[in-house]
Amino acid sequence: MEAVYAMPGRAVLLYNLTADPRGPKLRAYLAGRNIRAIDVPPADDLQPLGALLGLPGFEKTGPSSPVRTFSEPMLVMFAMQGNGMSEFLQFFRSEGLSPVALKAVVTPTNVSWTSAALYHELKQEHAAFLQQRRASP
Repeated sequence: MEAVYAMPGRAVLLYNLTADPRGPKLRAYLAGRNIRAIDVPPADDLQPLGALLGLPGFEKTGPSSPVRTFSEPMLVMFAMQGNGMSEFLQFFRSEGLSPVALKAVVTPTNVSWTSAALYHELKQEHAAFLQQRRASP
């Protein structure tokens, strides 16, 4: 798995941002930094993240999803270590864009997950975060 992460080619998987007003600015930002912006269609929600990114050892398999099971925007970042991730997240603030609540980084653990599975995991983590935040004085 380490070889995958040594490959060049930063990318961000984009979900539900096609008609979102943040989409064009986000795509322009990524293009200006040679980061692939990959709009994931609903039909690919059941494909492994590694396949969507075109990583070696991963192929699109199994059924396609006829309908997206989630409507919230989601970002999945690949190979954006160090300042790249900080700059990417700072971009939202500097442009006055509302943040995308559901964000993830591709890891050796989740690279084989489907978009739908990652979404459900992020929703649970985000709900727990919000609950903890409300409970803190």
